[in-house]
Amino acid sequence: MRSLKSFHDEFAQFAGTVAKVLLGEPNTSLSKSTELRFGKRGSMSVDLIKGTWFDNERGIGGGVLDLIVHRGEADTKAQAVRWMEREGIKLPEESEQQPRLVKTYPYLDEDGQVLFEVCRFHPKTFKQRRPNGRGGCTWGVKGVRQVPYRLPHLVAKPDAQVFVVEGEKDADALAAIGLVATCNAGGANKWRDELTPHFSGRHVVVLPDNDDAGREHARLVTGKLRGVAAEVRTLELPGLPPKGDVSDWLEAGGTADALLRLVDAIPGDNNARDESRRRQQQDENAKLQDTERDTAPPSLSVEEMLNDCVWIASGSQVGRISNPRWVLAFGEFCDLTASCATFKIGEDGRRKRIHHAVEWKQDSARKTVHTRTFHAGAPAICSDPDGLMALNSWRPIARWPTTADVAPFIDQVAYLIPDATERTAFLDWLAHIEQWPGVLPHYGWLHIAKNTGTGRNWLASVLARVWRGYVAPNVDLPALLESQFNGALAGRVLAMVDEVQEGGGENQFRHANRLKSIVNAEERGINPKFGRQFKEHNSCRWLVFSNHDNALPLNDTDRRWRVLRHDAPPRSPGAYTRLYALLEDGEFINAVGVWLRARDISAFNPGERPPMNEAKRAAVGASKSLTQKHAEEIAAHWPADVITNADAAAILSEGAEKSLTPAMRRVLDEIGAINFPRTLKVNRQVTRCWVLRNHARWVDAPASDVAVEAGRARAGTFTTRSAAEVLAGVV
Repeated sequence: MRSLKSFHDEFAQFAGTVAKVLLGEPNTSLSKSTELRFGKRGSMSVDLIKGTWFDNERGIGGGVLDLIVHRGEADTKAQAVRWMEREGIKLPEESEQQPRLVKTYPYLDEDGQVLFEVCRFHPKTFKQRRPNGRGGCTWGVKGVRQVPYRLPHLVAKPDAQVFVVEGEKDADALAAIGLVATCNAGGANKWRDELTPHFSGRHVVVLPDNDDAGREHARLVTGKLRGVAAEVRTLELPGLPPKGDVSDWLEAGGTADALLRLVDAIPGDNNARDESRRRQQQDENAKLQDTERDTAPPSLSVEEMLNDCVWIASGSQVGRISNPRWVLAFGEFCDLTASCATFKIGEDGRRKRIHHAVEWKQDSARKTVHTRTFHAGAPAICSDPDGLMALNSWRPIARWPTTADVAPFIDQVAYLIPDATERTAFLDWLAHIEQWPGVLPHYGWLHIAKNTGTGRNWLASVLARVWRGYVAPNVDLPALLESQFNGALAGRVLAMVDEVQEGGGENQFRHANRLKSIVNAEERGINPKFGRQFKEHNSCRWLVFSNHDNALPLNDTDRRWRVLRHDAPPRSPGAYTRLYALLEDGEFINAVGVWLRARDISAFNPGERPPMNEAKRAAVGASKSLTQKHAEEIAAHWPADVITNADAAAILSEGAEKSLTPAMRRVLDEIGAINFPRTLKVNRQVTRCWVLRNHARWVDAPASDVAVEAGRARAGTFTTRSAAEVLAGVV
């Protein structure tokens, strides 16, 4: 993001001096430290911060050189510069802040045709443009096919090892020494899913830059390519300076042979093995949540049915007190218990076979409810959220006295959460599930790890066993947010997400709102893919694991997620071998439950607002979409308090849109901008606008005054600039 200084032209510092030479002494009663006013009514203003002027009577303005031309001392800007020299005004050195195009990187399709270009400017900034079909280019690449950099070279050498780097300069440097290299447009953490298929079956080496962003990007790329590429390995080059990259390594004497030797020394791709173990463990965790099924048909007398079975009026279903997840339609119940019957003498004197299920249904002593529900901690028959009598699928979990050691559990949590305050809060949160399962805290946990293979899957496996039958262990959050079905969350006190990257996208607004309703709604309707709908009391907490800062769509005011970051390397292989062996030890699992049940949580506040710590700040920043970031740039640096709809749309869409979309209006609302309620005429164009700042001054101001303020951003020769050029200060 550019600082305000970058919007000044290189002569801005001389605005006051030039104005006094041309206009005389300012009107002291109307001037202030940041603005000079000239004339009896102060109609001529000079902004000393921005280095611009505006003639309010004529509705024109511009920069320092424009003022010299406007006052008739020169016909061109070049002549205006010479006038300043004659007046003895010292000219500035060449501005270091003035963006200058220094390099263009073309992104080509398989046939070598240009799809788009990444343009590097000095000072170091990047913009993207696409061919416009008329021999020129248009800024922005919305709707343009995304491909890896140097794609024709990847296609030409299908068996070559591929190096994935962070920027085009690095890819070109590796190509210059005979290696196949590529990157994605946009830099770190901008990998698009449509790039991944190009690496199918390839052997890939990821070379991260020597900073946190580079390592985060490497984790993102390896995660995207794993399972698609034949092999994905990461090589952190030795001896790199802070923020250094492979180009620095080559300039320091690195060679292709030396690089290949380093690659050969990388241990085999253990990630594939770890991934296989992780998937196997997740499948096992899921199977544990299903209640055991007896394949033999139940042998139930009518008396036993009266004691155990419950008639559910909604849908004519049958449930059981002893098996809360066992719910069948009455016809299915009859088929299942077909062997359970009694012969009786009918009125006609004949022996008739009477099904126990039919007898039970007709018995006035049967247990009857209206519907089914889930209410953790409540009795077997309770009220649903609408107050209807319901069969509750919750049953208390049995614990028994134990002497098993829970230290391995506590030690692993301490390793994953080294901060004592956060660790205490997390353990209290877990203990609250055990002690108060029906009281839903106001927040879930997001755990972001720098490294894979740290044992978070083991922690998830322990929790899946501690609350067996009441955990959703492998929630596919993106699929859940898109789906109309939510049966996977029915009857759960804990949902766990293994990997997710939902923040930072342009379509996250809908997901963000849906996620809010899922996380801490007091009640919810359950819509299973198969079966009847019902309502339950929401008792489901959320524990999300990710390797990415942009895991969830968060904003600055979020109060639903507590965020942790874990940067430590994995523990020794032996430590994990010992931990995973404990998963088969029922005494250990019971001991963890007993320990959580006995933990003192009197200081725990389930309604607490999660703190905005450094980890959460990073997650919020990474979660923001490009449109949101552009909106924040407008709010901070647009040179007027008011911006027209067209200018806002051009900046927010990088030139792809001429009018505001609903998503753009939302982000303008988020930055505190207010839609001015009346139509204006700005630079002879009828338009609508948004007030960015100083709302009290402009919202109720006359439309003509607001139009003048909007026009200040495009005064004088500024009228020929695009909105992006006004914002970036590019002439």
